Amino acid sequence: MAPRAAWRYALGMCKQTFFTALLTLSVAVSAPVPADEIYRWVDGNGQVHYSDVPRDGAEQIELNPAQAFSAPAVARPAPAANVPAAEPAEVYAALEIVSPTQEETIWNTGGIITVSVSPEPALKPGHSLNIYYDGRLIAAKAPRATSVQLSEVYRGEHRISAEILDVNGRAVKQAQPVTFFYKQTSVRN
Repeated sequence: MAPRAAWRYALGMCKQTFFTALLTLSVAVSAPVPADEIYRWVDGNGQVHYSDVPRDGAEQIELNPAQAFSAPAVARPAPAANVPAAEPAEVYAALEIVSPTQEETIWNTGGIITVSVSPEPALKPGHSLNIYYDGRLIAAKAPRATSVQLSEVYRGEHRISAEILDVNGRAVKQAQPVTFFYKQTSVRN
């Protein structure tokens, strides 16, 4: 037999064996075995067989009981009384930091800078505003104020951010952060 013919023959046998095994496995998996006893035997070609019907030379296989699982009942929360109605997802069209402006350079203010924000529309009753300076909260939950004065601002690059909180303390709108630069003239410079 030529090498190429031998290779085709071997490939054909592998495919046939693979598809036979695949067919046997799919039948075994898709059809539950109702029998209490399973038998195993090997034929004259060395092929292993399984069946629920006994035959000469077959050995009985002990099967473990099928594993079962029952999920516990899910507790449903009782409806809460006097819960305020959920607010619309978008109650503010905009929240903008108006002062300082993006990449603004501020000179010689003695380390004092006013930060102003503008919500659109105005803050709703029960809502509050948080303002952050370089990641630190500087104006926590100011109920109606939309500006705050920073003191002891040192030279360099700084970042301001702001957010509006609803009555439950969840952030409902965040402003685009603003980076600004503060410079102070000194005797040396």
